[in-house]
Amino acid sequence: MTLTYDGDNEEWRYARLSKVAQIMSIVDPELQDSISSLHDHEGCLTVTWMNNSAMSEEGKDVLHGIWKLLNEILVEHEIFQA
Repeated sequence: MTLTYDGDNEEWRYARLSKVAQIMSIVDPELQDSISSLHDHEGCLTVTWMNNSAMSEEGKDVLHGIWKLLNEILVEHEIFQA
């Protein structure tokens, strides 16, 4: 799973994404295998799922909950395009 962010001098965004990945590995360890990348753009988390069948409502709920724990609410979901 790739972690990316926008912005110069905003390395703290990478640390925040790392925290999301860490919490996810505790809450739902198998979820990471379904996700290609997490991207932070000005507080909006974009989750790129490996494929359509990997994206579940339960997985979305887990990610929304984790992002909310980090005081953010915007989460977008997309499917990986090769």
